[in-house]
Amino acid sequence: MDKKEVKIMSVSEQTLQVKLNQLALDFGDDIAISPIPSSLLEEQKKLYLPHEFVKHPFFLKHNSKKVDLSRVGYRAKKATDKLKKNKATKEEINDKSTIKVNINDLEQTFVDEQNNDNSTTELSHRHTHEEWSILGHLLYGLPDEFDGHVWDIIVHTISDHLQKTGKFYNIYGFNRETIVQELIKKGVLKSRGGRQSQFVHDSIQRLRHTVYTHKKGLRASDNKTKSKKYIKYDMSLIAKIYEKGEELPDGTLVQANYGLFVDPMIVVNFQNRGYFIVSNEKRKLVKGYIDKTVCDKISFWMYQKIKQKEIFVMQEAGIKPIHWMIYENFCGAIGEEPREKGTTNYKKSQIIRHIQKILQPHIDNKIVEEFYIQEIKLGKEKSYKVIIVPHGEFIMLIFKLFSKTFQNEDHSKSISKEFKDGVISKIKRNIVDKEILNKLFYV
Repeated sequence: MDKKEVKIMSVSEQTLQVKLNQLALDFGDDIAISPIPSSLLEEQKKLYLPHEFVKHPFFLKHNSKKVDLSRVGYRAKKATDKLKKNKATKEEINDKSTIKVNINDLEQTFVDEQNNDNSTTELSHRHTHEEWSILGHLLYGLPDEFDGHVWDIIVHTISDHLQKTGKFYNIYGFNRETIVQELIKKGVLKSRGGRQSQFVHDSIQRLRHTVYTHKKGLRASDNKTKSKKYIKYDMSLIAKIYEKGEELPDGTLVQANYGLFVDPMIVVNFQNRGYFIVSNEKRKLVKGYIDKTVCDKISFWMYQKIKQKEIFVMQEAGIKPIHWMIYENFCGAIGEEPREKGTTNYKKSQIIRHIQKILQPHIDNKIVEEFYIQEIKLGKEKSYKVIIVPHGEFIMLIFKLFSKTFQNEDHSKSISKEFKDGVISKIKRNIVDKEILNKLFYV
């Protein structure tokens, strides 16, 4: 791995250069600017999330090795800023401002390559290949759970406006103090002050400068050829930051600390109803951002099973509603680092402990009823399958998000025998451990 020597000067003078296919849209005079929120409503019963957020991880585990390695430039910048504030000599500043950065440490890629084992149809000759990459900025590093909490406040504001007025704004005004107050309410920060305000400021800059890349295609099952027809796009969360006093597109000046221009990809999705609604009744009970991510993912997985009517087939067959994933794919979906293969930490007992730690807050809050770990073979390698059984209370909250017509429909009559057989066959194909399979049937 090559290392690149970089002299830290300022964000505007030195940035990591990358080639992007960033979606650029001209909104002309249609740019809508939101009122400045003085407080945010945590008691919302429903939350509107961009579709990408229930499909991919956007924030990594706090204090993880990957995040720590990516923050070399950030720590050097903080040290340099402190020296400048203390009027250090040029020699002292130069000594601290020259660092070696491993560019690979600024990128985290999650790969999901399988033959779609959650599908009711077999893809015998073609496998999906999906990559999701997070590219951190040289001066800010990769985003972690703290940044996730800051973004969650922005999402709550977007969702609140949508539910109250039916409007989506391109630019949202925020004061640092309001965000600090909300983070204290959430228990993320313990107090307010200059240091906490700087954390928020740096987090917003990190949200602006982090790039997410999605790539998806198909490959042949013989591993010899890969399709060149990949769908690829890049996005950030915030496309532009307007500082206080700056002129906005409508000619007015920013009255808050920030005017945050939401990325065009998210704008287009919201304007075209490309968002996912999650119940906030259970979500607000879990405190960590990774915990909220897990809740969002389970909501999405169960929503899909209800929408596709698989869940009604399971109920008719006396099987508890379930979702399963390869262990590494599950960890990747929530931004968690999996245990390393080939080590003592990759034993089944260790995997159970790891998943137990992740899911315990959800078991305590009746989001998850139980889970199982099944040992499997992926080629010649040993791996594990995580089988999650959501709690009945949580499934009912998701079911209530559907229309009254859908809720009142007798779904058993509208499902074909062929589809039912496909769902049961898929379960038996994936849950091969008879002891686990027996436990999945209602007593």
